Amino acid sequence: MGTYNSTTTTARCPRCSRTAEFDVYLYFGNTTRMTHVSIGEPYPFFDRRAPQNGGPIPTDLLGEGYSVCPHCGKDFFCGALVEDGRLVRVLPVTTQLPYDPDTETCDEMKCPSCGATDGTRLQIFSGYERSRFDCSACNSFGEVKASSEGILSSVLQPLRVLHGR
Repeated sequence: MGTYNSTTTTARCPRCSRTAEFDVYLYFGNTTRMTHVSIGEPYPFFDRRAPQNGGPIPTDLLGEGYSVCPHCGKDFFCGALVEDGRLVRVLPVTTQLPYDPDTETCDEMKCPSCGATDGTRLQIFSGYERSRFDCSACNSFGEVKASSEGILSSVLQPLRVLHGR
């Protein structure tokens, strides 16, 4: 199980568009104490470490957060802004697809890489312009823009499987 810090913020859910108070789990900085950080408070970081190792993040980057809407129960990612060592703002991010789709169709969409329909899966997320697509026939996956007519554009890549020794 991973560790995280947390905060509470009021925002509009990107999935159902309702405004609510959200608990947000923050996966950056020093998370060893699983600290609840209020907006405006100092954010815990390790001194003299790179951002990927718990050190301070550059001001032009957002720390990653994750939340679930209390109204619709759907998940989404958040971006956390830290300025001068303090947590300043946390907002939903719609450029990163959530984990849980609203709907999922199987064996219906034609794969843009190999043309197969058997073994394809399209996951659709309300409030997002893109969907997630994967094809077991050619082992490709990625994000797509889709409509009822098919896939309009895609950024698919081959699935790489790592084998341990």
